[in-house]
Amino acid sequence: MAIADTSDTRLAFIPEVTWGTTTATSAFQKVRYTGENFAHAKATVVSNEIRSDAEVADLVQVGVSGEGGYDFELSQGPEFNTLFEHALRGTFAQVDSGLFTGDVGSTSTFTRATGSFLADGFRAGQSITTTGYTDAANNGAFTVASVAALTLTIVETTLVVESGGGNEQITVAGATLLKGGIEKQSLTFEKFLEGGGTDSYQRFTGGRMNNFNLDFSTNEIVTGRFDVVGKEGEALDTAIIAGATNLEPNTNDIFNAVEGAVLTVGGVTGQVFLTNLTMALTNNAAPRNAIGNLPAIDVRYGRREITGNITAYFDASAGGKELYDAFVSHTAGALRWSVDDGTNSYTFHLPKVKYATGLTNIGGNNEDVLVEATYQALVDTAFGTSVYIIA
Repeated sequence: MAIADTSDTRLAFIPEVTWGTTTATSAFQKVRYTGENFAHAKATVVSNEIRSDAEVADLVQVGVSGEGGYDFELSQGPEFNTLFEHALRGTFAQVDSGLFTGDVGSTSTFTRATGSFLADGFRAGQSITTTGYTDAANNGAFTVASVAALTLTIVETTLVVESGGGNEQITVAGATLLKGGIEKQSLTFEKFLEGGGTDSYQRFTGGRMNNFNLDFSTNEIVTGRFDVVGKEGEALDTAIIAGATNLEPNTNDIFNAVEGAVLTVGGVTGQVFLTNLTMALTNNAAPRNAIGNLPAIDVRYGRREITGNITAYFDASAGGKELYDAFVSHTAGALRWSVDDGTNSYTFHLPKVKYATGLTNIGGNNEDVLVEATYQALVDTAFGTSVYIIA
C-alpha cells in the first residue's frame, strides 16, 4: 500500500489556447505553494419521489464544474507574473512613454502636455533611457528622483532646456507594467500525487481567475491566494500528458513585509506605520450552464472589484490620524506598496481608493490604539484602471 504524502506532491499550470482544452504538447509551469483545494464540483439534486418504504430513491447529478485554488508565499518569478496577468486580465508590457512630445523644462525635468508619466508606470528610483531629443545632453541614462503626471524629475542636473518635436521616448530597462484589463484567459491546473509505483495526475480545465488575495503583516512573510472557476476536474490519470514537460518554479527569495517594503498612502502627508494591509480582488466569475451539457459551456467574468483592510498605529499628529480623517471626509486617495528582496521587486498600485469603514480600536489594557479601515478601489480616469502591478 502506497499512501500519498503531501510533501511529495506538486502543482502546475499551463495557459490554454482554447477554453477548457489543455494545450497540446504542454509545458506545465510548476508553482511554489503552501496548500491547495482544487476540486471537481458536482451539482446534485435529491429525488423527491414518495416511496412506501420511506427511502430516498436517487441523487441526480445535474451539473459539474471545476473550482478551488492555492495558497502561496510571494516571490518574484514567471509563474507569478502569468497568474497576475490572469487575475488582472491584462498583459505585462515594457514601462515606456512611447513616442511623445517631451519637453525639457529645466536641467532636471522632462515634461509633457498630455498623457501621464504615472500611468505609464514611471516611479522614483528607476533607471531610465531617453532618446529622440535634439540636444545630445538630453539623450542617455538617468535616474528618476520623483514623478508627477506631467513632470518627471531626475537626479542629474545636466539637461538642456528644449521643446520636444514628437519623437521623444523614455523607457525603463527591465521594468514591466500590468494594468487591469478585459482579456479572456484560461488555465489548466495539474495536481500530481506521488503514489510509489503508480502516480496520479489530476487536471482541472477551463480555469478563469476569479479571486486574488494578498496579505502584508508585520513580522510575517507576504502571503496570498489564487482561486479559479473552471470547466471541470478530469478523472485521475496515471501518466503525464504525452509530450508534456514541467518548468521549474523560481528560486528567488520570499518577500516579507518588513525588509524592502515601502508604502505610500495618497492624501496622507504624515508617516503611516502599518501593522497589516490586505488586498482582495475578485472578477465575479461564474460558470455558464446549458441544457444538454454536463460541464459548464464557459465561465463568464463579471465586474472587477478590489477591497481590503488597512490597520495602522494611531498617532494624533501624524499619518494614523490623517488616515482616519480620510475615512470621515470620504476623501479619495491612492494606495501603493512595494516589496523588494534586494534584487527583485513588485509594486502594487491602487490609484484611487475610498475608505468604507474606519474606527480607532481600543482593544484593552496594555495595547496600542489602532486605526482599522476598509477600502474600495475605484477606477481612476487618469490611469484608466483601478489597479496595476510593476515588476
